[in-house]
Amino acid sequence: MPRPCRRNFRQSAVPANLLSAQFFEEGSWRGAVVIGLWTAYRLITQVVVVGSRVLGRAFAEAYKQAAASSQYQRAQQKNGNAAAGRASLTSGMTLDEACKILDVSKPADGASADMEQVMERFKRLFDVNDPEKGGSFYLQSKIVRARERLEAEIRPKMEQKQAEEEVKEGWNPKIYKDQ
Repeated sequence: MPRPCRRNFRQSAVPANLLSAQFFEEGSWRGAVVIGLWTAYRLITQVVVVGSRVLGRAFAEAYKQAAASSQYQRAQQKNGNAAAGRASLTSGMTLDEACKILDVSKPADGASADMEQVMERFKRLFDVNDPEKGGSFYLQSKIVRARERLEAEIRPKMEQKQAEEEVKEGWNPKIYKDQ
């Protein structure tokens, strides 16, 4: 039996039962149609197989990234830095990066003073990078993410400080009289 050759469609691309003499009579177009359909079928099959491989690899890579992100968050929570782990994953930005973007120091215990400085820098940089004034939308979005990251870091400290102050003062409800 002759070895199949890529150039000879009668031996390699089309099954032998489709290559009977009746399809290849002189002046017949049926043989060309059969070969054309068979090569189209092979081409479509190859496209589907290659496409499924590409999608499979993409999903596998996305799963690996999600697993690594989840593992990082668990490590942050284990270290007692739960707010930082959450904020970093939601904004996609580290605390250091956010501080550098807004040009502020890392938040300390005086969270209210830090938040005022963050909001002042945020408003100034946000307005300077307004796309309508010739600024960059990308930079503006980075500034917003930096503010959100710093808020996520500062807000729990502010809430804890308020709770401690309320405990020191005692419960003092605000009563409003109807007039």
